[in-house]
Amino acid sequence: MTRTERPFSWPVLMLSALMIASLAGCGAMSSSPPAASGASAKQVPNFQDCLIYNVSSPTKYVCSGKSYTTFQLAKARMEEEKKYNSGK
Repeated sequence: MTRTERPFSWPVLMLSALMIASLAGCGAMSSSPPAASGASAKQVPNFQDCLIYNVSSPTKYVCSGKSYTTFQLAKARMEEEKKYNSGK
């Protein structure tokens, strides 16, 4: 039996596939946040997007340069949810 030569070896093929997959994943990401639907549209901060600067009761977060407590963030989310559910 003779062994046929393949144009690419497995390591080269795997490395190429990894590079293509990583470049394709970055192409789907947006570098800027989506535009607001109106000039007066206010985005409610989400605690996952904020930094904790005081771990006490209540925990304090910094979101876009403003300081919020856990209760303020929860209240803002509930108000936004009420607006959304009422259709306004």
